[in-house]
Amino acid sequence: MNRKVRFRRLLPLLRTPLAAICLVTGCATKMPDNTHSSEHGTATGFYQGFTNHGDSPLPKPTGPFAVGRMDRLFTDSSRDILYRSVTNGSMMTTIWYPAGEIVARRPGPYANLREMMAWIELFRKYGRNWNPSQIARLTNSDSWSFPAAPLASQPPNFPVVLYSHGSAGMPRDNTASCEELASHGFVVVGVSHSGTVASLFPDGTLATSQVDFKLGDTNPITIAIFRDKVRDLRFIVHQLDVLNAYDAMFAGRLDVKHIGVFGWSYGGAAAAELCNVEPRCKAGAALDPGGHPNLSQVQFRQPFMILAGDHGASYRQVFDRLSKRAYFVKIRGAGHDEFGDHAEFLHPADTGHTQAIVRIYLVAFFNRYLKDQEDHRLDGPLPDHPEIETFLMK
Repeated sequence: MNRKVRFRRLLPLLRTPLAAICLVTGCATKMPDNTHSSEHGTATGFYQGFTNHGDSPLPKPTGPFAVGRMDRLFTDSSRDILYRSVTNGSMMTTIWYPAGEIVARRPGPYANLREMMAWIELFRKYGRNWNPSQIARLTNSDSWSFPAAPLASQPPNFPVVLYSHGSAGMPRDNTASCEELASHGFVVVGVSHSGTVASLFPDGTLATSQVDFKLGDTNPITIAIFRDKVRDLRFIVHQLDVLNAYDAMFAGRLDVKHIGVFGWSYGGAAAAELCNVEPRCKAGAALDPGGHPNLSQVQFRQPFMILAGDHGASYRQVFDRLSKRAYFVKIRGAGHDEFGDHAEFLHPADTGHTQAIVRIYLVAFFNRYLKDQEDHRLDGPLPDHPEIETFLMK
């Protein structure tokens, strides 16, 4: 009997004990955790057992889907924007979405290095100097998003939530909340406004803002930038129709009848104003908002949630003017930067509770008003978070 034939006869015998050993002890050849799909989701969340990643200070998303991410350029040819003169009416966006098959992929970096260094340099200009370990965390950390991952095949379509950053911000400065929403089945579009610190375009151009970020809320330039933010958001609302009709990934997959918005700081004010002027926006949320030039004119019928620390407490007056489906949550001792990612990188010990409250309420709010899914977490203050000082609803 030749050796090849003898080996073939022995192979089934070798396989059986090897399989038994693998069942009991595991094998060194076990596939890494990210070689599976989040297509059908799991009750415990895709990321609960996910270990194949680098260092990220951001909390793991809790939803059933893995999160994909891509950058897209949009151009409003009808506008020549004074404060975005380098790029006229063009704006970059970051899109987070529920991902499908995740095979041999790792999450991408938290931010583009050139954009982040521009952000660090801007804060140095205003006297904020980060120490080397903080800079290392800002420039070398991972996110939980898989760049260019395929879109999940189910359900048939996904509601859309826009994100508006604040003054001296960037679309990725609330990545944790955007990833959390995407993991629960939303497509989230973060917009680079004219006040974006830095925006890297596909041709390699890095456009940096020339705006003085200490002009004050009533300065005419600040007011013009605010109005520009709202026009950006309205433009993207209508560009969603284009994506839904022609885009290679998103065609037919966006639920453009259910569009929401949330924003941080000045972006929270822009979210309120978008609800004020754009009927296609069905629900909005503001994270520690500020900067609206005329709050007395804000009055709309869409559901709206305000999550605030001391900085955004003045927006209680917006809640008071809304007639129904309105929420105001004040978090005791919450600093302004705890409503975005900055605190997670720069002083993480101080921010965990605030960010957890923000993410829980954002998911519950948009589930209720964009998906018609009820989980009762909007019914009152969260029992595990005594930091909630005020909870109002109507």
